[in-house]
Amino acid sequence: FENAVTRQKCSATHMQRKNLPHFVRSATHRNETKMKLINEKGQHFFFSCDWLQYSVLLKKKDPVLKCPPGMRLEWLPGNNVYKRRFILWDTFGDKWVTGLYHPYSKALNEYLMSIQIANKHLYDGTISAAIELVNLVVDCTFNSLGRVDICCDFQPTENQYDIMNGLATGGCYVQAKSEGAVWWHDAPKKGMNFGKLQHCMNWGSKKSDIKIKMYNKSREQGLLLPKVTEPEKPWIVDRWSDVDKKKMWRMEFSVNGTGKLKYNNNTLSLKEVSDEYFLARWFKDYYERRFIVRNNQGKRDGHKNTDGIMKFLSLPDIPNARTDWREPIKPYEIPDNIKLLRRLMSQVTNPSVMCNDAFFGTYANMVFECCEQFHLHNYFENHYGKPVDEFFGELQNGTGVHDVAEPKPEKFWD
Repeated sequence: FENAVTRQKCSATHMQRKNLPHFVRSATHRNETKMKLINEKGQHFFFSCDWLQYSVLLKKKDPVLKCPPGMRLEWLPGNNVYKRRFILWDTFGDKWVTGLYHPYSKALNEYLMSIQIANKHLYDGTISAAIELVNLVVDCTFNSLGRVDICCDFQPTENQYDIMNGLATGGCYVQAKSEGAVWWHDAPKKGMNFGKLQHCMNWGSKKSDIKIKMYNKSREQGLLLPKVTEPEKPWIVDRWSDVDKKKMWRMEFSVNGTGKLKYNNNTLSLKEVSDEYFLARWFKDYYERRFIVRNNQGKRDGHKNTDGIMKFLSLPDIPNARTDWREPIKPYEIPDNIKLLRRLMSQVTNPSVMCNDAFFGTYANMVFECCEQFHLHNYFENHYGKPVDEFFGELQNGTGVHDVAEPKPEKFWD
């Protein structure tokens, strides 16, 4: 009877998987493990992306959401920024994607949609499938990355524990980083409290584009509790091979982009953050440049700092190999009608136009006709701050505040 039940469950699971989109089936079947590297001293490091949020631009203001085959689409209220939300699940009960759209504020592009990939799929090799699912749900184009958390899990050595204690107590510090907070917990031993142990430290102000956090990942996953049934996120713990799973810590760089998220002056795309080798190199570069630990010897004098440097992590060399990638979302192209409107508006404040009533009237009429024929009145008001007739009325009278300069590409949201 038990064998019959097992066969029935396996058959049901096979049918559920068969109904999924083909690229989802192949990705879930692969179930890739994220990269692990070992340094010359035999210490293991596990690199990953723990948060991926990016934005897309909808082709239509009121899009029709489509549910991919074998998936379940939930339509829910939004949050304090967006009016609407959708969540995409598979038939196994795993969440894949969350989308937020229809912003309340007119300062945001009304075609903007924020996408977040579910945490599990950042670890199990299905991130590209999750991104591709977005295109099946709604017709959109990629805009920019919003937030990416790049992480490294490791089991600290005795020397690293000493440095971590120094960072928590002020014996050492991270150069040029504003210290945040340190969280402590009681360390029980044989039924008694045995002092305090830190389990989390962070650096960087609330306004920083890059925040650093180092914390006890085993404790966060509940592995230090007396009775452990299952970790909070088993897909993270399952990656920790050949280490003591109750002694794992994580260092995390949380990178936010107010416009286009960049690294080394290059705008990042979904291709880079889907590449595990790129994430590892990115983490190592940030660690070596932004997490310089110094011994607090009192030798800081303004920009001159002769406090001794303490080597914390000895990260291994990162291979240059890349994972396979299929471009799921085409880069956004500005529509021709908006290009035309912007070219006309770029000439409005030209002195030769402003000093000639006939020229000024001609350009004003052309802009109005452009908005009328291509239905760009809402775009004009959102982009230039006023309706067309009010804008040109104030401009002709010399009143009001106007900015008709072309926006920088990094700040382009429309």
